[in-house]
Amino acid sequence: MGGLDSVLRSSSEVIYDSGPARCKEVDRYIMDVLEHRHGGARGARQYAKSLKAGPMVLEANWVVSDKAFYYAYIYLPDLLRYGWGDVTGISIEKTRFPAGGWLTLDTLSDGLVRIHMGPQALGICSSVYNNARTVGG
Repeated sequence: MGGLDSVLRSSSEVIYDSGPARCKEVDRYIMDVLEHRHGGARGARQYAKSLKAGPMVLEANWVVSDKAFYYAYIYLPDLLRYGWGDVTGISIEKTRFPAGGWLTLDTLSDGLVRIHMGPQALGICSSVYNNARTVGG
């Protein structure tokens, strides 16, 4: 079961929305972890094949809930979770290509985390963050 499944099956949070996302820095780190766990690049590729993921092993989604923002992998159990209390600010930088833009979370635990997502996702994440801050989440 991937990290995304575990988030979506959680009964303790209300999931508002999710969609495809990309964070190169986190993906590089997770690939390094996979290579370390599985004896190098070849072992990591074989592990990805065993998951029926192949080169898509680093495919991830963003998820926003009433309590947190997630960057969760579809095929891997790994995920990032930032509770709304850990996020001190967000910024949005729209791009024309690729469509969408960058959501930058300013977090207490990891500093700035920059994630690429679609145009509608940027607005959804911003709205949920602002609402969570207003409510005190």
